[in-house]
Amino acid sequence: VQRTAWVSVLARFPHTNEIAPFRSMIQKTVDSTMTLFTKMDDSMDPSLVGFKETLPLLRVAHEKGVGSLIPTGLMTARDWLNYGWEMTGLQMGSRYRFVNNTLGLRQDAGPIKKEVTENLQGLMPFFSSAENSGVHNFVESLERLQLVDGFLERFGGSPNPFSSTGDAQTAARLLVRRCWLRSRDIRMHASSLRSADLPEDLVELMQACRDEENLQGMARFLRFMQRSSEAGLKKIPRADEFKTDFLQALPQKGQMFVQLVMSATNSNTSNFERGKALERVYWENPESQLESQIFFNYVVSGAYKSAIRFYQQSRPQLYDSVTFAAEMGHVVWILGFVRRDSELCRLAIEDSESASHSDMVLNVMHAAANEDDKALRQTAEDLIERYEPNADPEKMGHKLRGFLPLLPALKDPKHPNREKALRYFGKYDGWIPLRWIWIKKYKLSAEDAITLFGGPENDLPRQALIAHLKNDKPAMLAALNKMIAENKPPRHRRAFIAILYDQLRDFKFPEEEMDLKPANVKFVRQMVLERAHQRAAKKR
Repeated sequence: VQRTAWVSVLARFPHTNEIAPFRSMIQKTVDSTMTLFTKMDDSMDPSLVGFKETLPLLRVAHEKGVGSLIPTGLMTARDWLNYGWEMTGLQMGSRYRFVNNTLGLRQDAGPIKKEVTENLQGLMPFFSSAENSGVHNFVESLERLQLVDGFLERFGGSPNPFSSTGDAQTAARLLVRRCWLRSRDIRMHASSLRSADLPEDLVELMQACRDEENLQGMARFLRFMQRSSEAGLKKIPRADEFKTDFLQALPQKGQMFVQLVMSATNSNTSNFERGKALERVYWENPESQLESQIFFNYVVSGAYKSAIRFYQQSRPQLYDSVTFAAEMGHVVWILGFVRRDSELCRLAIEDSESASHSDMVLNVMHAAANEDDKALRQTAEDLIERYEPNADPEKMGHKLRGFLPLLPALKDPKHPNREKALRYFGKYDGWIPLRWIWIKKYKLSAEDAITLFGGPENDLPRQALIAHLKNDKPAMLAALNKMIAENKPPRHRRAFIAILYDQLRDFKFPEEEMDLKPANVKFVRQMVLERAHQRAAKKR
């Protein structure tokens, strides 16, 4: 639709010498796009509809959209040509990232990137970081862009787009001068100035943000300071002064505010106290997106009653099921499974429903726990169809499907394929919680369970689980502490081990767990829905 509108506007430009050389090409493109939406190919991503038809004009736009400025009342044809080329990169790159990263449909995202980057020059920065792009002219492509901001968000850890124009100090000052109105790029400006050893310029930029009450700029500066190392912070003059001023200016005390304040607190503060402090701020600012941090602080401290209470109270705000499935969903479900709380398991499944990869993995675990072999097989097939088109036997869906014929042997100690079933997964890194579920459901001996995990010589998570099977509390604690120190595997896997360790030692949380939610709190989403229902009721 955007490309059709772009061409339509271009066709209505006055007949000047500037537009004359492209008039026939423009008309041909208009004619070719008239019937696009009546013959859409269902196998093609919708973003690619009309791309080939407008490609010749987009190539001209890339070639002609540069040069000296021409005086004009509004815009020149060259300005509009360049706009179409650059917006094609922005929109197609955004679509690619959404399909690839949010939906997880890599097989559908690949053709979008391939079609655009192989047929149109200069748009690779919209699809990849400099490090992973594989192109020689990445910096030049960044410098060519005129209309987009948010370089770090869109293009990852990209270099200064003007780094090819001279030394680091010249490039850093040029970036700030040309992009000073783009507050989303403040972090990139600050980073370039600091790397170029320009502390006075950095102070001047921070003072401008403060004096002009540039709230977005101040928030971006705070994020820059938050992510700086201790050595990096020392290179920011008057960092504490500006941090205090910027924090006080923020209209909403959200996630970044809390992280910065908490980083200044005593490092010996317990996870439970940290969780309570975060929760108090959360109920003052329910849109702050702190749910995951609060929940995991409670889980790590062993305050499971508080973790479950807060999860249930914050559920109306957990409307991003993809994120929930990837972060909190698995741990909520594991808590329900370990505590034999079927309702908690059901809520985790309900809130994760998104057909994301994490959601499907969670549904596999849920089906296994309920011994629903039909649902188990179907979810494995769905996982393969959606995320594993290349038939790689080591992918999780294919690996699981290969094991399912052996599942009866896991249930029956006397089955002739028993040994084959126990040794099927070996040291395979996937389906570790699922194997734990089967160990518990089918009451496998410690020896058989260790075989199912791939033997006694194993990675840290499985060493911890093997210690649990042997009732070896010191060994399990040592493995858990090492995982925490190394910050791996992912947080939800560490939480899984921590929950099982507390179960092994029969841990009872020693402190009082109070309900911190005020009685009058309402979420914005909740209020909007209530208002919509009221209006609908009046119309009846």
